[in-house]
Amino acid sequence: MKTARMSLVIVAVALSLFASQPVLCQEIAEGVRTESVKSKLPDINVATRSELQEIPGIGPNKAHSISEFIKENGRVNSIDELQDISGIGPKTAKRISEMYGTGN
Repeated sequence: MKTARMSLVIVAVALSLFASQPVLCQEIAEGVRTESVKSKLPDINVATRSELQEIPGIGPNKAHSISEFIKENGRVNSIDELQDISGIGPKTAKRISEMYGTGN
């Protein structure tokens, strides 16, 4: 009887350990997928004004400002640099970063 209980406890512990593994593997895979997606985003430094206007919250004026900023200051290495443009704050920069990278 004692051996049967011990076996049951071992099986229960083993099952609980293996049951948590898929979740861990999924979290790791999602992290890898997020990083690989980010690295495959189009480069903001070569985006056209019409492409920039596809970003929610970016109209013709902001698209023009982004293009001019890059033209005048050179390549941006971080989307956060675009916050130096009037009218682009953290929320807009986040939306941009979801659709564009910097080619780095």
